[in-house]
Amino acid sequence: MRLDAGADLIFTMLNAGRAGAIEACRERGVKQIGNVRDWVAAMPDVFVASAVADAGVAVFRAGRDLSDNLWKGEVVKRFGVRYPDAVRLALAPAVPPAVRDRVELLAKEMAAGGIAIPTTYSGPEFMPA
Repeated sequence: MRLDAGADLIFTMLNAGRAGAIEACRERGVKQIGNVRDWVAAMPDVFVASAVADAGVAVFRAGRDLSDNLWKGEVVKRFGVRYPDAVRLALAPAVPPAVRDRVELLAKEMAAGGIAIPTTYSGPEFMPA
């Protein structure tokens, strides 16, 4: 883990390894950015932000489309920051207002199509240490 290298903040996508990362961050006073759920609300002492991706929103909308006879198979619907109920960055109250404002501005620019986010990646899975 990069904590030994002096990291002040880490972004984790660890699934079952998250508990160990949380414990290590608590012990060393290092903050994390989590993913999938709102880890800030769950553990504000460790998480400064969390990239929330609520797949339930897509499932609900698909069910509603099916119920309303609007569902079509083999159609890809993309959810991103245009749908903050599904995709957003949760920030801890301690995040400075200037940082919060910048994040909100960037989210608006992404939602409006002003910032292109790549949807494919062909590089190495892990970068060498």
